[in-house]
Amino acid sequence: TATQDPAISANGSRLFAPCGTSVFSYSVKTTKQTGLFPMHKGRVTAVCTGAKRADCGTPVATGSSVGEVQLWDASKGSSVLLASIDFEAPVFALRWPREDTLLVALGEAGGSVEVRQLEVSSLTDPGKVSSVPIEVAEARGFDATGSGVALLDRHDLCIWGAGWEKSRRY
Repeated sequence: TATQDPAISANGSRLFAPCGTSVFSYSVKTTKQTGLFPMHKGRVTAVCTGAKRADCGTPVATGSSVGEVQLWDASKGSSVLLASIDFEAPVFALRWPREDTLLVALGEAGGSVEVRQLEVSSLTDPGKVSSVPIEVAEARGFDATGSGVALLDRHDLCIWGAGWEKSRRY
């Protein structure tokens, strides 16, 4: 049974579904299981995919309840763990808005969440982690693109534009 939101690969051919301490991969065309991401220390709380890259055909990031973020290559139908990064709080959500940037929302649903930016120009050797001036008190949802971030804070929609300037609260 899936326990968190699934993610679909950038080319639309694969679906990645968290379930307990693993993530299962499925073919969208045949609906058959094509892979497994088994090595998580905690319950998987987030999964996202990135665009195809020169060093990885199907990059996948997973996050867990114990604050671990793992980077995977899922291009060959199986999963190859490329790197693991530990954070001090549970992973609430992950988004890959640009090829070289992974956004990690730390915290728990309904609680305080802050966002970190992980430099991933190399998937086997991720670079620096920097804090992003984005924080909400009662997180309900999270999404991002290359130029903006949206977080639901209880009943309000909070949007940050390019440069992380907080632009609106609705």
